Amino acid sequence: MKKYFVLGAAIVIFGLLINYTLGGFANFEPRLVNVNNYTIYGTAFEGSYKSSDLKETVEKMKKKQQDFNGAADVVIINYFDDDRERIGRVSNFVGLRFHQAEPDSLAGLEKRKIKASHALRTEIKIKPLVMPTPEKIQKKTLALAELEHLHLQNLSIEQYNDSGILVVEFPVQE
Repeated sequence: MKKYFVLGAAIVIFGLLINYTLGGFANFEPRLVNVNNYTIYGTAFEGSYKSSDLKETVEKMKKKQQDFNGAADVVIINYFDDDRERIGRVSNFVGLRFHQAEPDSLAGLEKRKIKASHALRTEIKIKPLVMPTPEKIQKKTLALAELEHLHLQNLSIEQYNDSGILVVEFPVQE
């Protein structure tokens, strides 16, 4: 009996140590930032968030991102719809957001513009095993919005850049 207790304790301590090493206990705090609208070129997606079509669309944008030598971030706009999300369906727009002026060669991509001058931003180091869930990020952001008396648009914008940082922004309604 004592042997199993020691073995169990060792496994728990080892697991906690690995989680800590990977950054699993790192805290994240949303903050209010100034933004200058969002212009994104990409493709709409509606369906299951587990769909291979969604993964393929993201991969296609990652390849296009490489064509522009880091001048753009892969972006996913998540439109919130509680009724659809309860049955596992999502409405997204997957595309590229350019750091400077957009290039001329964007044939076949739809342009979407989201007007916003402020957003609540959370930055997270991308480590799939220990990252906070989207629900946890949204919950913490909505709590800050309520505390600051801000009304958010019904969407979030995830930006994946080359440095391994995920930036999630919730635009404030104007």
